[in-house]
Parts: sequence; C-alpha cells; structure tokens
Amino acid sequence: MTDDLLEAYQRSTYWVLKSVPLALHVDIPNEALGHWLGENLAGKAAFLTPCNPRSEPLTTAVNAGLMEQAQATLQAMGLTFAQGVSMGAEGGWCEPGMLVWPLSFQTAMDLAREWQQNAFIWLDDVWTPRLVMTDTGTRLEASLP
Repeated sequence: MTDDLLEAYQRSTYWVLKSVPLALHVDIPNEALGHWLGENLAGKAAFLTPCNPRSEPLTTAVNAGLMEQAQATLQAMGLTFAQGVSMGAEGGWCEPGMLVWPLSFQTAMDLAREWQQNAFIWLDDVWTPRLVMTDTGTRLEASLP
C-alpha cells in the first residue's frame, strides 16, 4: 500500500447515515456514536465495506452488487448494520460502507479480508475510530500529526 493511500484512509470521513448522520474520523473520539449504539457495544463495532476490493475502483453497479451480498452475509450472521459512506478529505472519492455491530475484532478482520479490503475502521472502548490494516492486523493509533 502506498503512503498516499494510507494517508487518504486516515484523512477520510466515515459517515454513518442515520436520521442525524454521524461523522467518524480516525483517532478522534465520537461520544455521540457511543450514546446512539449504547456504551456496552464499544469495542464491538466496525465500519466496513466490500466495495472496490484492494482499492481498485469498480463501477457503481458492481459495488452495489457487492453491498447487497455483504448485507445478506451480515444478516445471516445475525449482525446489525447501518448504511454509511466513506468520503475522501478533498472530496476526491466516495464509497458505500456500513457500521456493523455487535462483532468481535476478529470477525471484523475476517470480513474485511474476505472482502479484500486493505483496511477497516474499528471502534474501540472509548469510541475512538482506529484504522486497522488487514495485512498485519495492526491498529494505527495517533496516526496523524
């Protein structure tokens, strides 16, 4: 993965689309999300996407099909999800995603790897979104100056 791509992941906004949308930013706590989901789900939620595997752009139609398949998988697993969207800091890209809960870190990692994603957002026990690299399982904290 290039440094530019890593920086793009770190600087993106991960939106949870609910009646009042919630913006998630890497390494910035989001208490509003904790209040919405309930404090007991901290450390059991992730922002995931099946779209654009390995950051290779696909058509809107192909990504929509991937989202449908992913949502069916999540429903079969008994997981709850809210629609979302990732947006590049400079508005250069936009990608559908989902906030998924309750799930373990390992399940989030397994799904992200199955969907061939380079990274995903893990919400830790203080509702701070952390960027996690799927190739190493590394959680990047305080990743930006």
